[in-house]
Amino acid sequence: MVRMVLIFVLLVTPVFANPQAILVENLTLNQYYNNSIINSTSKGYVQVITPSNDVLQYIRINLSSITSTNLESVTAYRATAASPNIGDRTFLFLNTSASSQDLSYTFNVSQSSNLIIDWVNLDSGGHELVKGSNTLNFTIRINASVNNTPANFSIIFFKNVLGINDSANLSNASSGVIIDSDSDGFNDLITWSGIAGTEPFIVYFTVRIIEGINWDGYSTHQLVDYAFSSFDNPNTFTNISVSDLFSRGPIREGVEMIISPEVRVRGFIKNVADELVYNISQWSIYEVNNSTPKQEEIINVFLSPSQDYFTEWLGADKSIYYSSSFDWKSIWNSTIYENNLITNTYFPFLDLVNSEVYKLVQIATNEVNRELIITDKVQNLGTSNTNFTTITSKIPYYSEYGYITWYVDSVNVYYYNGSLIPITASISTFYNKVVVSSDKILFPNDMIIVSYQLSSKAANEKQQFSFSVDSLIRTLSGTVFEKNTSKIVTIPSSEDTIIGGGGGGDGIISERLSRTGFEVITNDASAFNNFGNITSGVIANDNTGEGISNVKAYLYLYNDSVLNESSVKAFFYDSSIDTWIQDDVIIASQGDGVYLIEREWGDWLMYDSDLLNINYLTFLRGKGVHTFGTEFFGYSPSTGKIISEEITSYLVSIIETGSAKPIITQPLIVAKSGFIQGNCLVGEPVEWYNNITVYNPNNFEISQPFTIKIFSDALSSTVEGEITRLIADSSSLSVSWVDSIKSQEYKTFLLTVYTPPIIETLYSTSFTTYNSTAIRLFTSSTLENTALEDYENVSYNMKTSFAQIFEVSSDDGVLEFEKENNVLLINIPLIGALTSKPVKISSLEYPPKITITTDKKFLNPNDFLKINVSAITKTDMAYAMLELDVVGPMNSFSVVYADVKEFTKINAFDEISFFRELLLELPSGEYLVLGSLKKDYLTLASETYYFTISGNEKAISIIWIIPFFFMFFVVILAKRNKERLISAWRILNVDGVMFLNSQLKQVKKLFKHFKRSPKPKRMVKHKIKPKPKKRKIRKRISEEQKLLRRIDNVLKRGGNV
Repeated sequence: MVRMVLIFVLLVTPVFANPQAILVENLTLNQYYNNSIINSTSKGYVQVITPSNDVLQYIRINLSSITSTNLESVTAYRATAASPNIGDRTFLFLNTSASSQDLSYTFNVSQSSNLIIDWVNLDSGGHELVKGSNTLNFTIRINASVNNTPANFSIIFFKNVLGINDSANLSNASSGVIIDSDSDGFNDLITWSGIAGTEPFIVYFTVRIIEGINWDGYSTHQLVDYAFSSFDNPNTFTNISVSDLFSRGPIREGVEMIISPEVRVRGFIKNVADELVYNISQWSIYEVNNSTPKQEEIINVFLSPSQDYFTEWLGADKSIYYSSSFDWKSIWNSTIYENNLITNTYFPFLDLVNSEVYKLVQIATNEVNRELIITDKVQNLGTSNTNFTTITSKIPYYSEYGYITWYVDSVNVYYYNGSLIPITASISTFYNKVVVSSDKILFPNDMIIVSYQLSSKAANEKQQFSFSVDSLIRTLSGTVFEKNTSKIVTIPSSEDTIIGGGGGGDGIISERLSRTGFEVITNDASAFNNFGNITSGVIANDNTGEGISNVKAYLYLYNDSVLNESSVKAFFYDSSIDTWIQDDVIIASQGDGVYLIEREWGDWLMYDSDLLNINYLTFLRGKGVHTFGTEFFGYSPSTGKIISEEITSYLVSIIETGSAKPIITQPLIVAKSGFIQGNCLVGEPVEWYNNITVYNPNNFEISQPFTIKIFSDALSSTVEGEITRLIADSSSLSVSWVDSIKSQEYKTFLLTVYTPPIIETLYSTSFTTYNSTAIRLFTSSTLENTALEDYENVSYNMKTSFAQIFEVSSDDGVLEFEKENNVLLINIPLIGALTSKPVKISSLEYPPKITITTDKKFLNPNDFLKINVSAITKTDMAYAMLELDVVGPMNSFSVVYADVKEFTKINAFDEISFFRELLLELPSGEYLVLGSLKKDYLTLASETYYFTISGNEKAISIIWIIPFFFMFFVVILAKRNKERLISAWRILNVDGVMFLNSQLKQVKKLFKHFKRSPKPKRMVKHKIKPKPKKRKIRKRISEEQKLLRRIDNVLKRGGNV
């Protein structure tokens, strides 16, 4: 039967939510995709999770070492810790070389992610992107290293780069899991787990990028966001572990004394936490003003919530004050170790490979012989550098009149980056083409220019030819990009009047009736960082002598570029005097990037061979290719028509200073209310509120992160009810979140921050006067503010009741209070940061009447004893305990039985009681039954009763019959319904769990007794004594009422009770 009891206790003991320490070490590696480390940052944290409503107190966590860190002490500490929201972590303070109250430590270890990322564009052969669609094959390689290989690895691709579309769509992974993390139809995450590290890990997958869907098609492309690794290694990076854990929680402790007739004293401790479990390792009883314990004992007792522990009764002197001391601590769950290797892989922006090809054909002479000047340009308009360029300039050798032979002469090659620089290149000439190859590195916007002359005999007929050029550029990674252009050129017969014409416009030299027009001679564009330098120029052709009048120019700026108006310059070449003149100009904006350029003092008048160049600077806003146009126009008096010529130039910007998307021209307007304290209730974290209003003055939506610094001792925070992650930086804490603000929208965020609570550290109740009719009580409590903030209007709610309260005060005066539903509500105006505040209550109670009855006073060994303890209070009372102790024999004064019953509410003059029937196998002697009514562990009234056992001495064995059979019933019931088992145990727990925990030693002795006496003479029976008859209750009530009347009469006459 005893075994059944023990097994039953093991089955139904509840699992309490013990606190848990977390040692976190984060190592952030900034590295290139080829695994070469740029730099690293490290942060270590000691955190605590309290998975209940309890507030953990006086926390000390010792680390095993401080080697390779900036720690100066192994101890992490904090006055309190709490988890207002499930899973909230409290940062502990650390003593580092930077601060004695640091929230993190740094460490120095050598670490590598062993990660190498490679890829190839199957559509172009290198790393870059080309216009249209791109299919990239990725290879991830993690070199084998048992210690350093991540067990779990993920690569996250950028989201929402083009609207809601992600930067790519992943597919065809050779292993791992591909995920669409934001459910937008694009797979953006690939992850692997269970990487062993004993052999190289290689995986392949495909990335699809389509222009206009995943990428804008004109700029560099952000593809990979970051790579993240985690380890299965149970050790931290530094191999530091938690070596010791200590904390405490809410308790009640003190001493109680009885006179029976000798004076006896004992200490007690009660666990008043919701779910914390304590371990008591030692107790001591002291005489006040004596540092040597009167008695002490080393024990190993676990105290669950609502359970208490009493020391032995010790002989005492009623003229001496006594105190108790317990060595105890909270029980912790096993420590969690987190090692996070965050790899910020500098995966480069994928560059765009692009180029532009220009062809210019000019007629030098067309008389007996004809000569053409051919200019071919290849400009790098991509965002990457190229290291190889081939220009194939094709020569037409056939027209509708038959074959023609051209002679190539004076081939020159130039490199242009704002300056024209001759370079050496490979040149091959053929009858139908000129091929030039150069390994000159072209940076974005640089050009290779090929110029040569063609000559042949003049023809008597006009002839039309197609001049074309093919270009090929190659990047350092092997991407090849080709582009070509062609121009249709009509050459008049030698008998016709030769006229000029634009090779730079539509490339057609058309036959005109007069030799009047513009011919392109300059088309230069260069860029430095995000500034472009454009020069466009024309020469006037006119054989009439009337010239071209009213000459003006239009500038066209596309792709969201901005003109620097002060930089616009005009240079006019007067061929009659062979002189260049810089003219002042007037600039008039026409809107939408169009500007009219006019000469300040009258329009330009250009005669034959005069030149006009327009030069200006532009701000390249946004990445990608920018297009610029310069149109020259004027009036021809000889024809009576407007003539014009437009020159188109291109530049690429690789430094993003904005984009073609809406530009943030005005910052968001942020208004904060500041932190306002919410309700402050003793024992609960304090809420602070900050209303943050954001206004977007722009005409487009803006999405951006918001970061707010909060209290450095904050426990948790939420934004609009959503739990946010706290960011620790040395001795400060911040909270960050991301949100979108629509155009002209006001948006308010409610930021809630929780800070450490005020806790009750000391609580005691004592008598100031005591007589048979009234008790004057003095209750003292100490409240400690463990936070770094002052708290106002503190609410202290004490679960207690008093018949009459004279005064509630503190060290700075009387405090306001009120009573409500057996709770005393006390308001404290202010408790400063890191200070304590005593609260004192002076009150009156009327002592209750305690009665102890038994069925016999003299017993023989193995007799049953029926005991009933009852009490009647004179006023309503709350949170009281009726306690029963059986002590003896009197020469040893050992507690042989103890039981307690708690009452949440007791109505005045209602009888409360509990009954026990015990089988006593005790040594002969005199025994004491002590019944007492307690509140706040202060005995308001007690009664004693003596009985005697005579006969032969036998082993002590006490069996609690009712709980025993009730447990047996519950065990049988458990086989049918687990929930009913739990419910029944809770019923049992109210009356019996304290007895079971306090009688473990007696159970062991009982087990030994059964081994000696396998056949007890009789089984223990349990009988419940009926309640006293109503007639007796009414009689007792009548007596108490008479007593109260007498007290009231004395008080009315001004007497002293």
